[in-house]
Formats: sequence, C-alpha cells, structure tokens
Amino acid sequence: MLEFMNPQQFDQVFSIMEHSFPIDEYRTYAEQKCLLDNPKYKLYTLPDTQNSQISAFVSIWQFSDFAYLEHFAVSAAARCQGLGSSILNEIKHILSCQICLEVELPKTDLAKRRIAFYKRNGFALNDYPYIQPALSKGRHPLPLLLMTTDGTITPDRFAYIKTTLYQHVYNISPSDINTYLGYERVLFQEFQNRSLSCPITSICELTIVSSSVPRKCSPLRYCIPPRRLDATRLST
Repeated sequence: MLEFMNPQQFDQVFSIMEHSFPIDEYRTYAEQKCLLDNPKYKLYTLPDTQNSQISAFVSIWQFSDFAYLEHFAVSAAARCQGLGSSILNEIKHILSCQICLEVELPKTDLAKRRIAFYKRNGFALNDYPYIQPALSKGRHPLPLLLMTTDGTITPDRFAYIKTTLYQHVYNISPSDINTYLGYERVLFQEFQNRSLSCPITSICELTIVSSSVPRKCSPLRYCIPPRRLDATRLST
C-alpha cells in the first residue's frame, strides 16, 4: 500500500529517480528536495515489507480539478513483479480526479510499449504538440505527449492543463507563457523533423530570435540531443 513519503526517505527516492530517468527528466537534488515544501507536490512511496527500503515511488502535483503524475519509478530490485499496474490503480483510487502524465513520442518500440502500458491502465493518448520545458539550468526541453484518464481531452482542456503545468511545475511566469507557447510549436515541429538515425553524440541546436522575447528569456537557444527521443520517461 502506498504511503506519504517520510522526509527521511527522500535520499532513497532520489537515488531511484536518478537511476531510472535521464538527467533531463529530473531536477537537481536540492531543487527536488525544495519541492517538499510546495503544498501542491506530494510524494508517495511503496515500502518493502522485508526491509527498510523503498520498492517504488510516485510524485504527484495536485491541482483543483486534475493531478499531474510527474515521476513513477520502481526500484531495480522490485521490477518485473507486476507492481506498475497495481500502483497506478491505487493512485487513481487515492486521487479520484483526472490524472495526466507525459510520455515520449511513439517513434521507438520502447516508447510504443510504454504508451500501450498506460492505455491498458486507463490512460488515453492526446495527439497535441507538447514540449516539456527544461527542468533545471543545463537541462534540455523534451518533445512529449500528454496522456489522461477519463478519455482524450478537448483542445481547450489540453491548453488549460498545459498552461497550469507550465506555470506551476515549470515556473514559467504568466506573462511569458504565450511567448513560450509560440516557441513550443516551432520546437515541436523541429523535433518531429529530426531523424532518430542521427549519431547519439551529435548536438542539434535551434536558435529562435525575436525582438518580442522578454529580456530574461532571450536568447532562447536549446541544445537538443537526439538521443533524448529514446529516453525512458517513466520507469516501471
């Protein structure tokens, strides 16, 4: 059964996180720990009843009418035991609201399998352009898609959820969101056009220059490693 994380378990949670996700998909240790003071952010853990270790954890952002499942990972020692589906079912029961999460574009077998896993567990894929903003300094933005419980969502609902995430999870100020959304469409198309056959050591740079960009946002220069398109977003 899932429990609210004991603050003393944070180091275990972060260890699972950094061993389960590419570096662009989680914050630094200090930044992740600071989130524990945010009332919208909650961490649940699944304790291993045989010892004092954690078998899995789930991080949730709770908003007024939906929840965002940001990270979901099972420890290496507890994988291949069918925990993924049971944890998702328990989370849906705990939250009792619409849940959204991010997945990679279905361009690899791994990404397709993960999308299929979430579909089997009651999530629907929404085919709207979406970019995960960089989580920390030195991290990169990622082209992703949103999946939601309760079926697919309308464009208006998608825009509402995305704007909420950008403002509260990714700390984009309300005055900058519209500017960012304009860049997002260009970035997403650029990612779509990239070939997965590119060498994984290559770095593709996209520079967007606009006189209308707020000073603190300019220049928007993203270093985009093509290998991130193969990254595992949620480790189960």
